[in-house]
Amino acid sequence: HMDLLAVQGDYTSEAIPFDATQTAMETALQNMPNIGDVTVVRSGSGTNADPYIYTVSFNSEVGAVADLVAVNVDTVTVNGVSTTTPGALPNNAGFGSYEMDMATHTGDLEYTIEDIVPGKTYYVRVAAKNKMGYSAWRLTAPSSRSVPVQVPGTPTS
Repeated sequence: HMDLLAVQGDYTSEAIPFDATQTAMETALQNMPNIGDVTVVRSGSGTNADPYIYTVSFNSEVGAVADLVAVNVDTVTVNGVSTTTPGALPNNAGFGSYEMDMATHTGDLEYTIEDIVPGKTYYVRVAAKNKMGYSAWRLTAPSSRSVPVQVPGTPTS
């Protein structure tokens, strides 16, 4: 019998073994739809005197992510989840998302960003999703695109 727990914020993770490796914890968290790239560092030896401590750094998501709490805890003792000050977005920054439902989608796999603002820089990334969660995010090439602020000149040809 293996002791398992899950973490819950806006969504609930898959079951995580109490002695999960750093990689296993990263995978479980990154499979949650509202969490992007994370780095996990596990310290401690896993004994009562020196329990495992998982330090999670959220590397890619913007905006507030709900605090994570341990749920479905059977025989594992969880001493608590602590948080640090979240990062901040630059002034006037915004973000959004769009999910394409492949069960009903027909045609090309493309999306048009409407109402773009001149002078603003846009960053785009793509991930696949299935019942297990999201794949690694893929960034575009080039990594960003800015709309010129000036009005285009008169065509010459």
